[in-house]
Amino acid sequence: KVAENRRTEIGTLAKHLRKELEWIPLKAMRKDRSERYRSASELADDIENYLKGAPLIAGPPSTAYRLRKFVRRNAILSAAVLAVAVSLFLGLAATTVMYLRAKRQAQISEAVSSYLRKDLIMSVSPTVAMGREVTVRSLLDTAAGKLETEFKNEPLVEASIRDTLGNTYRHLGDFKAAELHLERACQLHQEQIGLEDARTLESMSGLIWVYFSQGRYFEAQELAVKVLTASRRMYSEGDKALVDSTNAVAFAYMKTGQYQEAESLYLQLLETYRHLYGKGYGPAFGVLNNLARVYSKQGRYKEAEQLCSKALPVQRREEGEEHPFTLVSMGILARVYGGQGRYKEAEDLCLRTLEAHHRVVGEEHLYSLECMSELGCVYIAQKNYQEAESLFKKALEIARRRLREGHPLTLRFVNGLAVVQTNLKHYDDAETLLDEALKGRQRELGDDHPETLETINDLGILHREQQHYEQAEKLLTQALEGRKIKLGVDHPDTLQSMHELAVLYKEQAQYEKAEPLLREALEGRRLKLGDEHPHTIESLNNLIDLYEAWNKPKKAEEWRTKLEQIEDFEE
Repeated sequence: KVAENRRTEIGTLAKHLRKELEWIPLKAMRKDRSERYRSASELADDIENYLKGAPLIAGPPSTAYRLRKFVRRNAILSAAVLAVAVSLFLGLAATTVMYLRAKRQAQISEAVSSYLRKDLIMSVSPTVAMGREVTVRSLLDTAAGKLETEFKNEPLVEASIRDTLGNTYRHLGDFKAAELHLERACQLHQEQIGLEDARTLESMSGLIWVYFSQGRYFEAQELAVKVLTASRRMYSEGDKALVDSTNAVAFAYMKTGQYQEAESLYLQLLETYRHLYGKGYGPAFGVLNNLARVYSKQGRYKEAEQLCSKALPVQRREEGEEHPFTLVSMGILARVYGGQGRYKEAEDLCLRTLEAHHRVVGEEHLYSLECMSELGCVYIAQKNYQEAESLFKKALEIARRRLREGHPLTLRFVNGLAVVQTNLKHYDDAETLLDEALKGRQRELGDDHPETLETINDLGILHREQQHYEQAEKLLTQALEGRKIKLGVDHPDTLQSMHELAVLYKEQAQYEKAEPLLREALEGRRLKLGDEHPHTIESLNNLIDLYEAWNKPKKAEEWRTKLEQIEDFEE
């Protein structure tokens, strides 16, 4: 009847009546008088306890029961106390984890230090070193020799040692050995502690720069994006690890010819530095130099020079005049000078930088080879073909031996030597070299990479010099259209292809086709590079030649007067 009045099931009502409420009549009905309520008043008190949520006299005498009743009566207070207790527990747990992790990391560091110290000391002991020259490389090889067996059951120790060895090999220029150790370190770290751990990301970052050094730009980009994605989840803005991973992605974009994407990331990094350090940008000279390199590749030479003028003095002060990175930055400035047509300044700076590279890192180091590439381009611009040929042949021999046949820097020397051979009229040699450069660049960098388009342009010039006009027109048109899309219509390289195609038409006496192209190239070069730039003068001279060949002496004289005015201004 009660269940019916309450509009509920009998089973549901029975559940409510069980437990505490049931205990009261059961206690009143106990057979043993001493276990019953002592009076009707005590029974009434127990009913009052039930209604208030207090512990029953009829209830069990356990502490758990009384604590449960207290929590129910004081829900807000109990929740607050519980929250505090949980926070304290979690804090203690986190502190304990951090302590254990720090303790474990200290143990790993000590094991690494002990192993390297022991093996290096053994390497230079008289009994071991007798009869052989002890070099940094030999010390590293000795330390690496027993690594797998020594730490078979200590994968994190092995990974940490491989990190140290891999990065040291990388700085010495032995990229194959560096790759071996860093790839193994990455594998061990990911297996043991997962991707989102600082140690794993450090191993991966070292491997990224090995891939860059090996010319494996797209693999480096893929890995760098992976590290940056993880770093954004783990670190806050301004954290060094996040800055470094962002820089790696930007550098990858620059190497793969994605200049706008690289510029965007470098500008973000500069904004981060500006926010942290103010207008002086703090230790941002590396980012400034890399952005200068991007601007140089975009043909924005004035902006590039401004960045170099900010970065280099700070870098010289902070890292030293002959630090390898300072010397790399000097090479960037030399490239900027070359782009501006300041060839003598570029040559002098390249020679000083190359001499310092030879002293600091050696003649066959990647940094030395990159500087040789810049110097060779300056020699070509000055028409010093004999010096350029000698330099490129030497550099190419080293690159093929120390890097690899398909390394982008090796292919740069192949292409540079081909340009020299074209200008020396060694056309067969030039064609063989350009064919090698084109196939290699298409394979390594892709069809639309600026360096691939450079080879297509140079091959078009070669065919023009060979009077293979149909092939030359096809290649120069391909280079021009490709550069317009990839670099923009006002890029110096685009204007070069425009100029060379116009010269081709001029040589074929197709003056109506040549004139608009040549005038567009001239105007573009004048606006982009200035009236006095050698490339502007080159287009102006060819325009004068065109009008003379076209039997338009008044036009030729008009432009000759402009040329004389420029020459007078230079004097």
